[in-house]
Amino acid sequence: MYSIYIADKLMRKLRLPGLLLLLFFLTATVAWAKNENILVICPYVPSNSWGQRALAPINQLANENSDFNFQFSVLKSTDYSTSVEVKDRLNSISGVYGMERPDLAIIYGPANYEAARHINEKWPGIPIILIGEIEYMCKLDYILDSYANEDAVRENIADMVQELNCTFIKTPVYPGRTLDLMKSLLPKMEEVFFIGGDDFMSKEVQLMLARKSEERKCRFHAFLSSDHSIEDLIKSVQSLDQQKIGIIYCNWFSKVNPENNAHLGIRRLVEAHVPVFNIYGQDFKSDDGVGFITYDAGEYKEKVQETVLKILRKKIPARKIEPVIIKAGKPVLNSEALMKYNFDRRLAPEGTVFVNNHPSFLETHKNDIIIGASILTVLFIFMLITLLIHGNSLNKQLRQAKKRAETSDRSKTIFLQNMSHEIRTPMNAIVGFSQLLALPDGYSTEEEKKEYAGYIQNNAKMLMMLIDDILDIADAEHGNYRIDLTDASCNEICTSAMKSVEFRVPPEVKMYFTTDLPDDFKIHTDSRRVQQVLINYLTNACKHTLQGEIKVSCSKSEHPGSITFSVTDTGTGIPSNMAENIFERFTKLDAFVQGSGLGLNICRTIAQKLGAQVKLDTSYTKGARFLFIVPLH
Repeated sequence: MYSIYIADKLMRKLRLPGLLLLLFFLTATVAWAKNENILVICPYVPSNSWGQRALAPINQLANENSDFNFQFSVLKSTDYSTSVEVKDRLNSISGVYGMERPDLAIIYGPANYEAARHINEKWPGIPIILIGEIEYMCKLDYILDSYANEDAVRENIADMVQELNCTFIKTPVYPGRTLDLMKSLLPKMEEVFFIGGDDFMSKEVQLMLARKSEERKCRFHAFLSSDHSIEDLIKSVQSLDQQKIGIIYCNWFSKVNPENNAHLGIRRLVEAHVPVFNIYGQDFKSDDGVGFITYDAGEYKEKVQETVLKILRKKIPARKIEPVIIKAGKPVLNSEALMKYNFDRRLAPEGTVFVNNHPSFLETHKNDIIIGASILTVLFIFMLITLLIHGNSLNKQLRQAKKRAETSDRSKTIFLQNMSHEIRTPMNAIVGFSQLLALPDGYSTEEEKKEYAGYIQNNAKMLMMLIDDILDIADAEHGNYRIDLTDASCNEICTSAMKSVEFRVPPEVKMYFTTDLPDDFKIHTDSRRVQQVLINYLTNACKHTLQGEIKVSCSKSEHPGSITFSVTDTGTGIPSNMAENIFERFTKLDAFVQGSGLGLNICRTIAQKLGAQVKLDTSYTKGARFLFIVPLH
């Protein structure tokens, strides 16, 4: 009301000049109050981890400038199969504002660069900011294809800048520097194992890495989601030589195999088994990746905000703003992953940023160590005096005690290393597939959810078996190993053991049972412990037999006076010189195959308690044949 009163007074006194002044005042007021509408086209949902990093600069601008109205729209190339579908999606995006023209368009991702031309057709001359990893764009037919092509047409963004009112901010990937980072931690690296999807940037990163690997005289192998299943991926990475093969992850998107698209859970599953480097930045709060090199986040934030404000506040045409290439940040390494995979952090490049650092044992227990060292020193002096008094006899006893202590210490160390790995592996699988099940509706079909649930169930059973093995070892150590003797059917013992492991039998393997005993033939023994031995034999057979057969047999004639239970497979086999060592605690012939190295040792303990024998049949050469010979008396 006050402003109207003032305007009226001006009109009465100044008439035409007053009217002109009022019009100017009202026009300026409306212009100042007008919101700035910004259309943002993203390759992913703004709320995910990508959005939290990439969109942080413009989210801050929105919080600090109430007249900035950001409208986010998702254009994800992997959701479409044809250029017609992409253009239909672009039409729906440009229809968000109706007939109203945005003041600025920001387009993220090289696969979406083409959207700039569509936006310009809808609103000619609109200022556009392109933000992405590369300075060129490709045709939609190649972007939508599943495989990389070195000969695809690549149009330089500089030509588009001249055609449209746009500028460009490059947020590079650093394949060469990433390989150098990997090489510093893996001096023996001879091959690069690239895990990639069929989205546009994964294809381009694959080509870049192939060239950079060749420059560094490393073989390059691309393992692609379009050609392989999740199971193929996990089996393949487990078989890699982690000292000579560096693994680098991009993503696991696939239109050919849509079940692979829950890539976050897949990446964590891979990281649970092997050391993985990333081509993009990574949040190590919940991930086990080793490290990465990406663009400098501080400079990125500064340049994005500076460019937006130049266009919206200073009204500088986008094409007049020089393109920006964001410099590389410092290498980032995950201290927890370095410890897990025994990397020497001293090999890291100078200036590396280490995250997830935890106080060392020495730092945490400094005072306890000092007190303990003092006590040990006093004890050592006392022991030395005692040794001098008691002479050679005590020296000999001390040497024996020392040897036992060292053996015990080594056993405990091996035990802890084995258990931490063996417990973590099924736990990571349970957590990873649980995360896949927890994804919003639509990410997985009901069939896939059942498959994930099956993996969770199998790994839970593996975890329970591992815990049972540990408890059995503890009972044996303390003399609490119970044996309950009853009359039991030999054939029923075998079939029950087979039923317990049938979920572990690989698809290409046939498991069957043979016997020369009638079903009512019984022996006086602990049927549960005999079955436990057979289950351990069968579990090993399933791990090491990928095709062929597994045969369970029960015979009275093979060793007269005894019942011979046997498990025969067509797997990798065991050298005859390991026939005795294989039953020792923590012995494993293949470090990449899951197992604690306790199962066969437990079998030997059970055999000793039952007065029976466990042995490897060294005369069998087509795989492995284990025997459990139980006397009839």
